[in-house]
Amino acid sequence: MSEIKTNQQGAQDRRVAVATIYAALCHAVLFRLGHPSHLLQIMPEQWRGSQIQLSVRALWAGLHLLIYAIIPCIIAKGMGVTGTHIGLTTGAIWKSRRLLMVVGIAAVPVVFLVSFVPGFLRAYPMFRMLRIDWPSTLAWLLLFANYLFSIEFFFRGFLPAMLTPALGRYSLFVALIPYVATHSFLPEALGAIPVGILLGMLRMQTGSLWPGYLAHLTVALEIELIALHRQGLW
Repeated sequence: MSEIKTNQQGAQDRRVAVATIYAALCHAVLFRLGHPSHLLQIMPEQWRGSQIQLSVRALWAGLHLLIYAIIPCIIAKGMGVTGTHIGLTTGAIWKSRRLLMVVGIAAVPVVFLVSFVPGFLRAYPMFRMLRIDWPSTLAWLLLFANYLFSIEFFFRGFLPAMLTPALGRYSLFVALIPYVATHSFLPEALGAIPVGILLGMLRMQTGSLWPGYLAHLTVALEIELIALHRQGLW
């Protein structure tokens, strides 16, 4: 029995070590390459095309999907962590429908008020244009949705699945640190603390990352659209 416990403890410690090292590597790589302006500098000419801003955003979203979702999925599978552990089960979506509606409605006036904070319109919208182009805007929002999925997969799926067996509920706060570090706009970084805690708690309560992802996506899309409105683009 003691040997089994020792093996289990060893496996948990290895998961914590792998998750911690990989999170640090992610931060280092994305600090150098994670901004569209950095990617534009290394982007081959043949990839740019006429919609250069959309092309670089596609590369940006794809890079995050690779680093925050695809590679972690391979790591998790190699260490015996299943999709259920990560929180990919969808049953909690319907059960959380009322909460998601409340979040979506309540966030609109809050985001609108925050849009008057100095610096907001320097940070948003993330996809900038001189005049509204709805096909390009919709394509960007789809890319943005994929980007946010990679964020939720990593911080509310992969990291909790790797850390919880060893750290229990403290894994929520450990995963919060690199999540907050991904936000460069100070008000957004400060807001990411309570948001990250609430999304982490929702993940723990439902056992699924999908309700948190849909809540995060809803608020993020509202921010983008309200920023476009504040700039007079629609």
